[in-house]
Amino acid sequence: MLFIIFCVLLAGCGVDVSPKVRQEFSKIEVASIPEKIGWQMKDYLSYRLKPSCPTYRLEITLEQKDYTLKMGRDARSVMVHFVTIAKYTLKNILTQKIMTSGKCSTHNARLLTPSFYSQTVADRKIKEDNALRLADFIIRDLEHFFLSPSWAIQNMPKTTALG
Repeated sequence: MLFIIFCVLLAGCGVDVSPKVRQEFSKIEVASIPEKIGWQMKDYLSYRLKPSCPTYRLEITLEQKDYTLKMGRDARSVMVHFVTIAKYTLKNILTQKIMTSGKCSTHNARLLTPSFYSQTVADRKIKEDNALRLADFIIRDLEHFFLSPSWAIQNMPKTTALG
């Protein structure tokens, strides 16, 4: 029982990475992302990556869509489906070489309420939660990239022949 509680508590702690990956994360600079949700996502990523002297630049574009679905015979119930898509590219700052890129998305749905204020607050909260979730997805993808054998071979120290 104690083990289950520990696992549940640990699951809520967010993404944790290995020391090797954390060292590479400190070399990533996050580019500006437009709109308020982008600023929040950039701040969160910068906090998580803790850049020191960046070697890489992380560029992200966000696309937000919402779809409305009227339900019932009288169409009085309205559901909104929110989709947020993040496309990212990790580039070497010096060479401008694309190291890796990817795309991830989040989906949320909620019923509309008659109150404009409630709708506005709920929409903002969903968008903020989506940005944080996408940031965690991107961090996880970057961790997999930095742990991949292809990256390790590419960044192996050069040896010289003694002669």
